Amino acid sequence: MPTPCARDGKGPGHQNGLPDVIEPHGTRHQLLPTPRASDTGTPGRRAGAGFRPPLSQVLLPTPRATDGQKGCPGQRGSHGDLTLPSAAVRCAPPALPTPRASDARGPGHHVDGGPDLRTTVAQLAVSRLGTPDEAAWGIYAPAVARWELLIGRPVPAPTQPGQHGKPVLAPPFVEWLMGLPAHWVTDPTLDLPRTGALRVLGNGVVPAQAATALRLLLCRHR
Repeated sequence: MPTPCARDGKGPGHQNGLPDVIEPHGTRHQLLPTPRASDTGTPGRRAGAGFRPPLSQVLLPTPRATDGQKGCPGQRGSHGDLTLPSAAVRCAPPALPTPRASDARGPGHHVDGGPDLRTTVAQLAVSRLGTPDEAAWGIYAPAVARWELLIGRPVPAPTQPGQHGKPVLAPPFVEWLMGLPAHWVTDPTLDLPRTGALRVLGNGVVPAQAATALRLLLCRHR
């Protein structure tokens, strides 16, 4: 590995520099960025040219209790940063292809080159866990793919139709985002309204984070 230099602090772009060796062009988003103090103070901050994006830019926002009370597509945090409801509506999965008469001839592709409805539905049945879908998730695609592999469950739709037909944050997505078992909060038998489920999730704890915290506390007293 190259000897660290002061200029490495300016990020990749210097020939044979340490940042270029660690994160070569084209693989910059394969690893999670190093957490920085600015990730807490200014969640909406964007990286400058040549710099890796901050952690707050590549991970979806943390679920909050207020997501259930005023969680709308235009909601913003106190620093002007995106909240989970406003980020989710920007990541809505693409719609299924429009049915056409040619679908009756079996799976294939339309004249425009895109897969027809039958082909698309058939592909949905094949497990694609861990495959980044930048068309649906944008900059969050690598993080979503990693989490799919870690919890062994495909990501659900981030939004659902609201009372007036506009997309709103979907509780099953928040449940998946926190690593909770499926239907832990969204089980129909619980009969929780959408806002109630989001409030419970926002006030809840991510089990993996809680377990890590307890392990760190106990290690000091072994």
